[in-house]
Amino acid sequence: MAGEPHPEDTNRANDVRSIRWVPADVKPRSFPSSINVKKEGLIPVAILSTAEFDAVAEVDRTSLTFGATGLEQGFVRCGSPGEDVDDDGRADLVCQFDTAKTGLTCGMTTATLMGRTVDGRRFEGQDDIKLTGC
Repeated sequence: MAGEPHPEDTNRANDVRSIRWVPADVKPRSFPSSINVKKEGLIPVAILSTAEFDAVAEVDRTSLTFGATGLEQGFVRCGSPGEDVDDDGRADLVCQFDTAKTGLTCGMTTATLMGRTVDGRRFEGQDDIKLTGC
């Protein structure tokens, strides 16, 4: 009806504003990043800090989603205070996601991480993966 307030659209898939790209590393220190889609467990994903982005301080951990589209709700936890997984001298944020909730299926070659910073800016990162157990 005219004059009624419109509800906020909270679906990230409908958000067309610009997205900040951040480097992500699925299964840090492992190449290729192999994930057994038939095995229950957790997938570690590192959000890499850069000179312009402090992942440990800036990421709103409650906003993190990860998987086939980046919208999958499989977040379990992040480690504190951070870990330098890419040996650049900066602490990276390593988080874990439930494998069964990622929506990853045989044939996929990338996985996407999405989230927001503590001040509300959206970010997205992607990494190459190798799926096993197919």
